[in-house]
Amino acid sequence: MATNPAKNMKLKLKKRSDENREIFDKNDLFKIFNSEQYQQDSFTKAYQFWCPVIALYTGARVNEIAQLYLSDFQKYDDQWCLNINSDGDKRIKNLASKRLIPLYPFLVDDLGIIKRVEKLKSQKKKRFFPELSKGRDGYGK
Repeated sequence: MATNPAKNMKLKLKKRSDENREIFDKNDLFKIFNSEQYQQDSFTKAYQFWCPVIALYTGARVNEIAQLYLSDFQKYDDQWCLNINSDGDKRIKNLASKRLIPLYPFLVDDLGIIKRVEKLKSQKKKRFFPELSKGRDGYGK
């Protein structure tokens, strides 16, 4: 063809510019999980430790993690899972966000995430991060 019929044609973006985020590469993950806080276990709040680890091993979004109820940790066929849903005051990004995510054995066996769930239940807590409060954009502010 002598001319390009698509010249000056623009595609409409499917996402807002603020939704286009860079993914973490190996160096970023190394910096996070080899930080002084992780090396010395010096976190002052549970969510500071757990949110990045849960995100790494599940791919869940920050707000999905921050709003977890203890009842969202469920066992299916001997496999612990996170039930990401919009029950109660929780919100999900879209219908496809509702899902069941298997928990890696590292989270359960090595880090003791279910032991934390059981401890919080014994303290009559309802949420995995009871110290977080809901803001305009959810719990993951």
